[in-house]
Amino acid sequence: VCDFLAVVNPEMIDKRAVHRPANTEDPIPLTDKQVWENACLLLSSCKAMALQLPSYQPHAWCNPKHHAPVLIAVLNGLAKERLKNYVNIEKHPEIIRLLTTNELNDDPEKVRHNMTPSEVLKRWMNLTLGRPMNTEMGNMAVDLYNTLRQIDSQFAAQSPTLNNGIMNKGAADKLLDCVANKLHIQHNLETEDLMRVNPKLEELLAARVFDINNGLSKLSDDEKNKYKSFWTDDNPNDDAYLPWLNSQLPPHLKIGNLYRDLSDGIILAHILERSQRGVINWKRMRKQIRHKFDKVANCNYVYDVMKQKFPFSLVGIAGPDIVDGQQKYIHTILWQIMRYQATKKLSELSFGGKEVTDNDILKWSKETHAKLANPRSKTASGFRDRVLTTCVFYLELMKVLTEGDDTVRDDLVNYEVPPLESQSDDNMMTERMANARYAISLIRMHGGDVFILPEDLVTMDQKAVLSVYAAIMTVDYERRTKPVNSNQYNPDASLADLEKAEQAVYGSGGFEG
Repeated sequence: VCDFLAVVNPEMIDKRAVHRPANTEDPIPLTDKQVWENACLLLSSCKAMALQLPSYQPHAWCNPKHHAPVLIAVLNGLAKERLKNYVNIEKHPEIIRLLTTNELNDDPEKVRHNMTPSEVLKRWMNLTLGRPMNTEMGNMAVDLYNTLRQIDSQFAAQSPTLNNGIMNKGAADKLLDCVANKLHIQHNLETEDLMRVNPKLEELLAARVFDINNGLSKLSDDEKNKYKSFWTDDNPNDDAYLPWLNSQLPPHLKIGNLYRDLSDGIILAHILERSQRGVINWKRMRKQIRHKFDKVANCNYVYDVMKQKFPFSLVGIAGPDIVDGQQKYIHTILWQIMRYQATKKLSELSFGGKEVTDNDILKWSKETHAKLANPRSKTASGFRDRVLTTCVFYLELMKVLTEGDDTVRDDLVNYEVPPLESQSDDNMMTERMANARYAISLIRMHGGDVFILPEDLVTMDQKAVLSVYAAIMTVDYERRTKPVNSNQYNPDASLADLEKAEQAVYGSGGFEG
């Protein structure tokens, strides 16, 4: 499953970190500890991708009673993400042809969020087949077959017409032959797969055909200039926040735009409640938004909660700024909530609830790195030290924490990478990114949650650097609090903790109303 995730999103996981059996014929090919760490890596990576799972806890994955629902949710989520590799408006701007007049005049980011691969494929086949674009799909294999007949006259001449809209062996053979030999799409499908009606297989096949030959006319230069906002990301800084927010929200509250979707205060209230249980009085929240005054009332209340219950700096910020989607203030608020969540567990583990400062984290990192017998990286003096651009320092911190179990493999670390001289420097970027991806995967494997990409770490993005420092330090203090023992990886050992701590997406308290 980790390998599948790497195919879907190569930047999210380093396959080299995954524990693999030396002999698959062995009745117990991996130890409980190795299975546990693989599960941590997989589920934490899914969380960073904002896949909606019933649980992100390794206890659930390893427990026979909970495993199947989690596995199905992971595979279902990855299958949907896989479609995005082939069907997205950045790769195929001609998807503009499938938008309605109202959508072309709407907020581009909102439209982009709503145009899921499934929606694009539905509209594409309906438009090609001369049906209203909102017509619900029947048998996708049949519709794909007929769509290809419309797009490709040669295929239409060589393939039989379907009787009563039912896929038959001859048609399935022709479709797979065209896909493999004309479109040059490698696949493992057999004729029976198309005749059995498997929606996920058929949708993936349709996505791959769309990617190669969708028959939509390319945009002219004038059209590209006119509609470029539909595939251009004007707010790249939002990429760090959206997966982090969505991983904490139930499916019906999933968001795609920070400024529009946070404007009613409900999402922020939900995240604050996740950060500190019982902090929100839901009776004061207006859940049915009728007009702007309801939004202002909600955001004013949320602002008061942040000011009174959290150690946030909110100078110059007010409730209406959230309603109006002021980018600078939204980012300021979200960064402080993210930092609070990143250090909250650390605070409880090591400082008795006292707030953890940047100096506390830096002091810990220097003392920890000093324990390494033969360091290859110099100790980072601060969060902006360019030695961090090699990512070797993070790996050496993990090496200290996991001493004795060979978690950090020297043969996988690019020690020769020099620090970046400037932001425009791209010296040995491939090796640098590999170090970052390896460090992030090891952190996740040992229970740390980080919502960042390797690129963020290499360029020393403020959020990424602090998140990684806090995550590694949390791993350290968790190991001190709960020393490794033979019972730790027993799936039944911490079910009580699981029920108590894991209310992630479908929690018993949840979002009232």
